[in-house]
Parts: sequence; C-alpha cells; structure tokens
Amino acid sequence: MKWITRERPKIDRLACPWLIKKFVDKEAEFIYVPFEKVLERAKENNAIPFDIPGVEFTHYGDECTFDYVVKKYKITDPAIKIIAGIVRGADTDRHDLANESAGLLAISAGLAYNITDDYKLLETGLKIYDALYSWATHLHHQKHLQNSPFESLLQEVYNKFLKEQVPGKKKIPTWVKELKEIIQDQIDTQFTFDL
Repeated sequence: MKWITRERPKIDRLACPWLIKKFVDKEAEFIYVPFEKVLERAKENNAIPFDIPGVEFTHYGDECTFDYVVKKYKITDPAIKIIAGIVRGADTDRHDLANESAGLLAISAGLAYNITDDYKLLETGLKIYDALYSWATHLHHQKHLQNSPFESLLQEVYNKFLKEQVPGKKKIPTWVKELKEIIQDQIDTQFTFDL
C-alpha cells in the first residue's frame, strides 16, 4: 500500500504512518508532496491520500485522521485508545483531552524544525511513536517518583502530618517542600535515592 499526504509532517502525518505500519500494513510506503500536488500524485502513484480535506482518511468532526484509521481498521488495542486521545488533543489544539498532548505537539514541532527532510523526520517520528506505544502499553499509570522506595514512606509521613493538623489550617510546612526537593534532586541526578 502507498499513502500520500502533504509535506512537513507533524502530528497526524507522523502518527498515522506509525499506526498504519504497526497495525495495518508493515510494508506501507509513505509519500510527502506539496499540498497542491497530493491528489494528482495520489493518482500517479496509486496511493491513498490522507490528512487533507476532501479525502476519506481525514478529520471528521472533533476527531483527527488517526481516529479515522483506528475506526476504519477496527484497531482495539487499549494502548491505541490512549494514544488516540493524545494525538487528537495535539493535532486539534485541545490539550485538555490528554495531559501529554501539549508535549507531543512540542516534540513534533521541534522535530519538524530540526529535521528538514520529511523522510528522516518520519523515521524519527516512528521511533517516538514506538516509545509512546510502550508507555501507553506498560507505563501510563506510573508516576515519575513511583520507582522510588521512599515515595510511599514520604507519603505516609506527609499524610500523618496532615491528619494531625489543626482543622482549617492547610499550609504545607517548609520542611515538607524542602524534603521533597532533596529527594527529587537525588532521583533526577542519580535515578536512585539512598538514605
């Protein structure tokens, strides 16, 4: 299968090729051309146009092309449902749909700024979506500090302190903030924390 879309891909035009290669056709080929040449080149190359107005594989209502590919090919993987929300939020500037949407937009825009060759950009984008898929499959419930054996201990001490607080007084003590910063610094620099 050949697929074609407009040049300078960012969100949907990187996410859809990844989705298609992963779940629809591992041998799929993608072509990027100037917007005004997409339909003409689609006929010449017997390619399926996507992510442009007026074609089957495009945006519908509040959903983006990624959503349409998921529906069209009946992809039911739970991780894809998570990724679809992130892609939709990033591609439609509705970052409230998923916390990760703004980050995906930032990464995609930065990649497009740094990599001017669309095919190298696609190659890099595929790796980013592989990583996002691994996160959505195995790690999406995990918090940054969750790997720390001291997180539970810190939460236990903090919760005990809160329960013993005077009713109506909700100020977080300075020592709690300082301890949290120390632990976070240790985790960020050494990826471990040892008392």
